Amino acid sequence: MDNALSPEQHESLVMQISNEKSPHKRLEIAARISRQLYDAEKTQLDFLRGALILDPEFKQLEIERERRRYKRQEESIKMMAKEKVFNERIPLSKIRDILWAFTGRDIYRMLVLERGWSSDEYEKWLGGLLIQALLTSR
Repeated sequence: MDNALSPEQHESLVMQISNEKSPHKRLEIAARISRQLYDAEKTQLDFLRGALILDPEFKQLEIERERRRYKRQEESIKMMAKEKVFNERIPLSKIRDILWAFTGRDIYRMLVLERGWSSDEYEKWLGGLLIQALLTSR
């Protein structure tokens, strides 16, 4: 699953976040990364879900994968924190947790695979949610 989205595609999206000046657009790109990654993993998601229940080794691999995803988001969060764009009522550690949780595959799976949302609907909703939840209302 780590290779579902090519490293070049992923790196290109990450570079877009780094180069983007608008905090709103950065969060929209974060939503796009989630969407493209989980679209690429779509065929493997059901297998993974079953494997996580049946085999503790798969569970450990998933825990490690989520740790890496959490760590990768750190740079974007720190960059945006320096710009003071986040809602000041939410501690930075919670901002990071919220971004990590909402961009996780479970919400994608529930909305796109189980409820039938299109990938476009998911991406647009997620981008809007992240903007509303995390940024100041200036």
